[in-house]
Amino acid sequence: MDLKEAWRTLRRRLNRRAIGEAQLMKRYQKVHSRPFDPAHVERFTEKVLQRMLVVNRRGNALYSRLSDKYAVRDYVREKVGEAHLVDLIWSGTDPRRIPFDRLPPKCVIKTNNGSGGNILIDGAFDRDEIVARLTEWLGKDYYWIDHEYHYAKIKPRVVIEAYLDDGQENGPLDYKLWCFDGVPQLVQVNDCRHGINAFYDRDWTLLPFRYRDNQKDFDMPRPANLDRLLEVGARLSEGFDFVRVDLYNVHGQVYFGEMTFTPLGGRMRFRPDEWDLTVGRFWQQAN
Repeated sequence: MDLKEAWRTLRRRLNRRAIGEAQLMKRYQKVHSRPFDPAHVERFTEKVLQRMLVVNRRGNALYSRLSDKYAVRDYVREKVGEAHLVDLIWSGTDPRRIPFDRLPPKCVIKTNNGSGGNILIDGAFDRDEIVARLTEWLGKDYYWIDHEYHYAKIKPRVVIEAYLDDGQENGPLDYKLWCFDGVPQLVQVNDCRHGINAFYDRDWTLLPFRYRDNQKDFDMPRPANLDRLLEVGARLSEGFDFVRVDLYNVHGQVYFGEMTFTPLGGRMRFRPDEWDLTVGRFWQQAN
């Protein structure tokens, strides 16, 4: 790193809070075509931004712990039990130490501090390429992508977990429970290719909104163990005014995926727009 780049990096760190706040406000204006008004926070996306601004100023050690895909395992174990954790095959800070020769034929490699960066092992693989990709991810400061400051406080490491197969094409299906004050109010169904964006209420009634473009219409069958999914989500979300709890449902067994406190960094646009306000009403004590 040359002197000019080193100075730029230092300046960004020193001015992180001000830069982050300005960028968050600018991005909200661009995505939603309206300025953020802190005196009138009603919509869901406004409340996400409000939370991000607070965390950007003060940090939040609990959010950092529970957004850490490795550290959160202890929390899940305490709240709902070991049975809801995907089997951990290996974890460490140096990808060169991955025991490639002992990995099962199918597994998932990821880092604990990022989002969406999964490597599926299924048959032959290139070790050097995997090590290079993981090294890049481990060295990345995800704060500067979406300005979600709680992710900046996660100590990066590699996590290798068992592969979950629910028998679905493009599975496993991801049941994202939008929980408010410990109550799952919405269930978003997703697949690994983001080809599904269906929302349901607690009674599994399909709701007429989405936030992704060019989505096909889906009406997913009600899970036979929906009550268990909702129970696990409720227990994991206790004490939070809002958190999204992502779960997998593999042949009737519920597995934990992750907890998300600022979905998409607030960049989602609800369609129709009025659902932004409707969902925002669930969130009573935004911070």
